Amino acid sequence: MLENFKENIMPSLAFILLLFLIGCTILNEPTNNFGQLNDAKTIELNELPTFEWIKQNTPENAVILTDTFRAFPVYVLTGRQYSATPEPQVFRNPAQIEINLLMRGHCESGLPYAERSDYAYSVRELDCPFFEIVFSDKDAGTFVYKINKNLIGGLKC
Repeated sequence: MLENFKENIMPSLAFILLLFLIGCTILNEPTNNFGQLNDAKTIELNELPTFEWIKQNTPENAVILTDTFRAFPVYVLTGRQYSATPEPQVFRNPAQIEINLLMRGHCESGLPYAERSDYAYSVRELDCPFFEIVFSDKDAGTFVYKINKNLIGGLKC
């Protein structure tokens, strides 16, 4: 009986234990599904209507400028391309740092990326001269801007 247990049950228990340990490792990983740090804000449910607005009201070939944490959701939920690169805290990517600064209201940062984009999605109200609000959901704190590329040229040095 003990031999039967060792031969038949032990491999199954070992496999289940292995799966449990792998699962615990994944759940305790310091990154979430989008490769960002867990303390970083990802999308909230109240942002979904804004993603739907983007999908319904922007051209299918539009490029959306957004911060790192919303780049992948923009693509998945709207089908639009995005201007963003991997998380700067993980990869120290200067390009994405510039984009994130721009999306936090530093209008002189990330101008080449704004030039390559058609719209911007932000969870901040931005006061950059080349961003024109085309949609806002004040309750969700989300904003969609049309990028006026003619105004960007005057800001470049």
